[in-house]
Amino acid sequence: MRQHSRTRLVVAAVAATGGALLAPGAALALTKQIQMGTPPSVQPTLQRKYLSDANAFFPTQTTIHAGDSVQFVPSGFHTVEFPATGKRPIALFAPTGKTIAGSADAAGSPFWFNGQPELGFAPQLLTSAFGKKQAFTAAKGFQTGLPLANRPKPATLTFNKTGSYTYYCNVHPGMKGSVRVVAKGRAIPSKAAHAKRVKAQSTAATKVAAKLAAAKGSGTTVSAGLVGAGGVEYFDFKPNAVSVPVGGQVTFTMPKGSTETHT
Repeated sequence: MRQHSRTRLVVAAVAATGGALLAPGAALALTKQIQMGTPPSVQPTLQRKYLSDANAFFPTQTTIHAGDSVQFVPSGFHTVEFPATGKRPIALFAPTGKTIAGSADAAGSPFWFNGQPELGFAPQLLTSAFGKKQAFTAAKGFQTGLPLANRPKPATLTFNKTGSYTYYCNVHPGMKGSVRVVAKGRAIPSKAAHAKRVKAQSTAATKVAAKLAAAKGSGTTVSAGLVGAGGVEYFDFKPNAVSVPVGGQVTFTMPKGSTETHT
């Protein structure tokens, strides 16, 4: 009976300290998720209701302990690249070594770019890290590659050294985020706080999309899309109906700051 009582006291002491006697390391390592693009929970509202999307990582800033991992979850046509030390992000397109020839429009007229170097996706971006787990090394860098597979799985990256690391999307210039890695003894936002940050960012993006969708175009200058804060882009013409007299002129423009490609 005395031995059982002593055992119960030890168990109670461990519970009271929140499991402080557990060995640090893998058992306590956490994994936080980062959405690569608009989170699925708000995609119906942004994409269907407001004809918009957010070229942003959710959240844009994440803090973890050394030894923790970050899981990058594909939510659109985006990549993640941590350039190797001293390097710049990989350009989306690169010359294929061929020359464009015989390319014509629907009316049969040759396009102006015939005779120009052919471009294709950069070969480095065709190697996929989706569905894989690996440790991050700043000197080597990391990139997921393009999400070309059907329903690509998340890519998981473990950070063992403290520091602040910036990553980029190779598809959308200006789309970037950061991972801050601190020593294990320091306080960091909990998983609940991390999720709350994602929700707040999603709410802000939805409000921006609503404003863009409600914006009124005017005159005979048509904007191919609109740009808002937080990487939000509107996918329609503003205005999308223009009346001009015979011989009148319509000017088409790309919105300043857009990371999209429209025709």
